[in-house]
Amino acid sequence: MRKSLDGLAECLSALENCQQLKIDRMEAKVVKPLLEYDGVCRKAKEELRTSHSVREREVNKQRNLDRVRLRDPANRKRISQFESDLQKVKIERLRSAKALEEYMEVFERKKTQDLREVISEFIHTQLAFHAKALELYTLAYQHTQAISEEEAVEQFHKNLHPRKQGAAGYSSAPHHTPDTPSQTPTHTSQQTS
Repeated sequence: MRKSLDGLAECLSALENCQQLKIDRMEAKVVKPLLEYDGVCRKAKEELRTSHSVREREVNKQRNLDRVRLRDPANRKRISQFESDLQKVKIERLRSAKALEEYMEVFERKKTQDLREVISEFIHTQLAFHAKALELYTLAYQHTQAISEEEAVEQFHKNLHPRKQGAAGYSSAPHHTPDTPSQTPTHTSQQTS
């Protein structure tokens, strides 16, 4: 019985170790890469803000040009300057939009690839853990089934009466009572001539 219980304890201990390994692997291969996306997403938001600010500057330049055309339509020099500024901002916006589109395409590809890798790692880790857990639980079940009631009762009786043996319960050792003196063997010395 003790051997079976020791085997069971070893299986449960190994299972606990596997659980800890699973947690460590999840933190390293799943949680950490996802946490790193905080910085990547921040950078993507910054790119979006930059593109948006260029768009805002274009809108403001267009408003300024429209105001000058309404207030001072005869001032060609000033209108020409505002048109030139607007053209520069439009070109900048087009470049910014193109750069943002390229950046977002790269971002989306990398995000999809990383997400696939993280999910695959999660599933692989879970499969490895559960396969090992099934193996250990099977072994633990076998150890549990090896526990014998007869063996346990026999061991109980041996522990209860450590000096007694046999079914009749008689002791193989000499039984001494206060009324009967113990017999000790007498030794005779032989002399050699």
